Amino acid sequence: PCTSNAFWLERLLEVEDIQDQTYCRWQQLRETSLSTEYLMTRIDSMVDLLGPAIDRNFQKFDVLGNYVWPNSFIGDTHEEEIEFLKDWLTDRLDWMDENIEANESVDCGVILSNEKVELKAEIKAYPNPFKDRITFSASSEQFLNGEVVIYDVMGSLIHRFSYSNQQSINLESLPSGIFIFEFRSENQLIQRGKLVKE
Repeated sequence: PCTSNAFWLERLLEVEDIQDQTYCRWQQLRETSLSTEYLMTRIDSMVDLLGPAIDRNFQKFDVLGNYVWPNSFIGDTHEEEIEFLKDWLTDRLDWMDENIEANESVDCGVILSNEKVELKAEIKAYPNPFKDRITFSASSEQFLNGEVVIYDVMGSLIHRFSYSNQQSINLESLPSGIFIFEFRSENQLIQRGKLVKE
């Protein structure tokens, strides 16, 4: 197993352009798929998905409150284990925020200028939570055309449709739970959000 940092990675990060690109890409992801809010929501959605299976697991495997190699934390409840995971992940993200650096003069707008559209869109899904139908609506004409894709929390494709200005769809057949939607334009991810089916 590898027991040390990759020497080539350290050398790569000595190159200012690569430092800047790494920093800008990290900041970009922290606003979308690696945002703390999104990751915490994803963890909660997994807990909701597992539901009663959590209790069945610990009835079968008596590991709560017991040391299991090589874990450093011993939780007495599943909730404590989840809180530990969230705290560890949040601390790690904060550490990366502080340690992925760039030059003071870096302009991420220029570095990421190969993006054809802005990453921040105003696509609203309502009502949310919803029962049968949900409407997607844009507040900016810049994002009139694209595609909305809906996944379950395991990443399986549930529904996709072409989007233009405003669209209402019937999702009555979906079971109750949490789902993820993505809005894409010109093959680029513009926005990601959470949907809750009652």
